[in-house]
Amino acid sequence: MKYVYVILVFLLCGCSRSFRSDNESCKVSVDVDFSVVEECLSLADIVSAKQIIPLSLPKGEVIGRPVQVCTSDSCLFVYDQLQQAIYRFTKDGTFLNKIHRQGQGPGEYTTVTRLMVGSHPEALYVYDKVAGKIHIYTFTGDFLRTITTEYMANHITLLPDGSFLCFTPDFIYNGPCGLWRMSADGKLCKMLLEYKEKYPVVSAYWNRFYAVSSQTVGIACPATDRYLHYDCKADSVSMELQINSRQHTTFQSVAVQSSLSPLQPGLQSYPI
Repeated sequence: MKYVYVILVFLLCGCSRSFRSDNESCKVSVDVDFSVVEECLSLADIVSAKQIIPLSLPKGEVIGRPVQVCTSDSCLFVYDQLQQAIYRFTKDGTFLNKIHRQGQGPGEYTTVTRLMVGSHPEALYVYDKVAGKIHIYTFTGDFLRTITTEYMANHITLLPDGSFLCFTPDFIYNGPCGLWRMSADGKLCKMLLEYKEKYPVVSAYWNRFYAVSSQTVGIACPATDRYLHYDCKADSVSMELQINSRQHTTFQSVAVQSSLSPLQPGLQSYPI
């Protein structure tokens, strides 16, 4: 089951290189008129169910700025950007342990760009874009090893075979621009979709990858208004949806209606 997580925390106690450009046709094309703005978006329009998971923390522990949630079959991880720390909980919100290995020594990260979970064996992958490294830990926080990356990636996700799918839609000097695959040892091994035009720059903090199935990764491409699917078995990408904007307007904030109490701390997961 796929989940979208919303965190409410309150301050209480062997590869070959190949290149391909973005010139394939899409399966579906949709026209969108952005001059029609809805002032309110109902939560029920985008989710089919909701679950509130209260997070239990030890006395004196506070999650100050939760910005990422990563799940495994047995537990979930919450990254606190304020402390540069990773909290681990059971699926019912019981606290298990805290991983805080910020630094510049062996097995330490300078910052956490992306959390990823490996299942065979169980391991937590921490991508540090600033240092160009992927640190691998046990779920309890013991350091295992480090992968040094050949190029910087703005978005990254772990694939079933141990390699990484990377997406850099905006320009990074002397690096690949587009969708590409990184080997398990951190090397560029295949360019899946190359953006030859590096401008205009379109960037955002949120993750561009989303799970479609166990063998398919979805990718949102802001520069081309396209949604892609990466097939892990075929090692190929297809264009699934093209958004044709009829009018480009400045984005306006949209309120989200929800019957949830705003004073309920915890983590809400929404299967979609």
